Amino acid sequence: MQMRDLPQSIRGHIPEDQMLKFPVGSPLKLVERRMIEATLELVDGDKNRAAELLGITSRTLYRRLDDWKAEDLNP
Repeated sequence: MQMRDLPQSIRGHIPEDQMLKFPVGSPLKLVERRMIEATLELVDGDKNRAAELLGITSRTLYRRLDDWKAEDLNP
């Protein structure tokens, strides 16, 4: 049996531990940060792979990380 032989509902299944949920009205800044952090965790810190999965450039990812580092140092 091949993956293509399985029903779409099974082929497209994403494990619960790889999903994020946010209440409607969550600040976009928070959603973006949690998404990036979770994706980096998924790819064991590989920033280039994380950027690829997120559909952003590596430069954008590094800029976000630098921004957060500066915010965390100056709350």
